[in-house]
Amino acid sequence: MRAINFIAALVLFIASCVACDARFPRGGGSQPSSFTPPGTITDIAACNGTGAHDASVITTAMAAAGSGNTARFKAGTSYACVVNSFTLTAGVYLYADPAATVTLTAATPSGTAGAGNTITGATGATVNGSYAITTSDIIWDFSNSTNVTLGNVNIGSVSSNHYDRIQIDGSSGATIINNNIESCGHSSPSGSGCIGAYTPTAFTISGDHFNHCYDNDCIDMPYGAGANSSIVKNVFQNDYNSVMEIGYGATTQATTNFLVDSNWANDGAAASCTSNCLKYSIPVNGTGSTGNTVSNNYADGTYPSGQGKICIEFSQTGTVSNNQCNNFNYGGIGYSNGATCTAIQHWTNNNLSTIGIAPVLDYNSCGPSVIVVSGTTSTVNPAPPQPTRTTWGGQN
Repeated sequence: MRAINFIAALVLFIASCVACDARFPRGGGSQPSSFTPPGTITDIAACNGTGAHDASVITTAMAAAGSGNTARFKAGTSYACVVNSFTLTAGVYLYADPAATVTLTAATPSGTAGAGNTITGATGATVNGSYAITTSDIIWDFSNSTNVTLGNVNIGSVSSNHYDRIQIDGSSGATIINNNIESCGHSSPSGSGCIGAYTPTAFTISGDHFNHCYDNDCIDMPYGAGANSSIVKNVFQNDYNSVMEIGYGATTQATTNFLVDSNWANDGAAASCTSNCLKYSIPVNGTGSTGNTVSNNYADGTYPSGQGKICIEFSQTGTVSNNQCNNFNYGGIGYSNGATCTAIQHWTNNNLSTIGIAPVLDYNSCGPSVIVVSGTTSTVNPAPPQPTRTTWGGQN
């Protein structure tokens, strides 16, 4: 009898744990997996809350570590760092142990667009925050850098001044992966949304969660995306302007083999949609842009003022397929390459529901042999689940 009672109690205990997990799901990244950062490890000394000192303890540890090795915010330590601007060290892995607590706050808080302190990239440098690093009013500037990676960082917060952002002007091979980007981009200049760039190439923006992108876009790249870039598996909520605008500003940079795939956007926050309220705006105006794909994305266009304006904009040649858009004036607008109408686009198997004006507008009246639309459905389907991040740096 005692054995039976013990087994019954054990079953009840396991069931209660499962129910508890269901009520309180883990968020902000998974629990840490077994992960070892590269090379030898140099621990970062304590911060004392003064800009010059706190920037110095970080740069000193990176210099001591050297390329191929790790500078670490160590476990069980609280780092309340107030930092002057500093530069990452080429090839060094800046790492926060998941059991550390790290805040990086600008010593000179942002008060206007472009102000605040900057962490500058260096060739081959990596930052892995393990969701233990939170920044406030910091500009991550990876402009003109090569193969810089920023991942698993909490960028900005509801208590910051909302000037946090990432800049990748002229960069090659930048990777921005699995960050939580909160309350960013406030009053940033053009080309400087939460992630902004002029003339980047071969970048990857993957698994980032954006919440409250303020005056400018969550992702703003006026000249285009260069060659072999991708924006995939990101989540966008409470945008005030546009989720992304790529290639709207000039005709000098070709965007080729660009992939926008499996992104998820809803809960627009703009009080008025008289200007933008766009989701996936990919006009890629640059001459020679080709081979671009917008696929498997979801967007809901509900804003406080009513319907969003446009779910997908697309120029030049390429494919728009298997996207789900609900509650917009336009499900999509195809531009071809302007009035010459020689760039063929394929709009295939998109679900475009509750559309106020047109499911897919052929803006330049190029005709159905140029703006090729097939398989469009209008059934209102439930929102798909948010995309799952790709595991990186021991987290997802």
